[in-house]
Amino acid sequence: MTEGYNVIGDIAGQYDALITLLDKMPKGATPISLGDTVDRGPKSRQVLEFFAANGLEVMSNHCHMMLDHFTNGNYYEPGLWIYYNGGLETILSFGPEGEDALDYRDIEIDQTYIDYIKTLPLYLQLPGNDDYPNGLFLSHAPKNPTLSLEKCCELGDGFWRPTGKFRHTDDTLIWNRGSPREMPGMFQVHGHNALKAVEWYGGKIKPWGVNLDTSRAREPKMLTGMHWPTMEIFQQEY
Repeated sequence: MTEGYNVIGDIAGQYDALITLLDKMPKGATPISLGDTVDRGPKSRQVLEFFAANGLEVMSNHCHMMLDHFTNGNYYEPGLWIYYNGGLETILSFGPEGEDALDYRDIEIDQTYIDYIKTLPLYLQLPGNDDYPNGLFLSHAPKNPTLSLEKCCELGDGFWRPTGKFRHTDDTLIWNRGSPREMPGMFQVHGHNALKAVEWYGGKIKPWGVNLDTSRAREPKMLTGMHWPTMEIFQQEY
């Protein structure tokens, strides 16, 4: 029987830090990734494999860019993922370990990884408790408080308008950069908006949400997790 959930902020290919962090957290709890399991760090493949086999994960902008690249979706501009968002490091993580870096064009990625990313939900709503009877709401980016949940799940068919301005995509559960608003009876957890420290919403007595993306911390950077329902915070440098 699991003992709650270990919710992890943006991992970005930092597999070693992930495993060390989970070793600090309550045993028996189900690991949940708030997304951005891939890109920039050295072991994106291992992080994907871990959550595919051991836990849950929500869709994120970096995983969505990876999916678009390997399905030729044309949702994003060519090269946006590989050259500007750490996709090159992700591809290289699928190459031979312990050898000199290969040309990324020579590395093949098994279709099972792409199929796994396709299955990721835009959010998870899990059982709550007496303090949060409407449940635990998990998404990569915070829900835009001015839009319905349904609207925040509509990704559309492309990221850019012909004029170069953002599409509605910028308001969705994988891209929104704004702050959330309290959802009655619910506790919200998100990442995506990188900070130097954990940000709680609603005060210390009874918060209604938290941002677990602490990747803006100065060197060394910090990976953050929260156990639910205790809401205890755990961190690991990388």
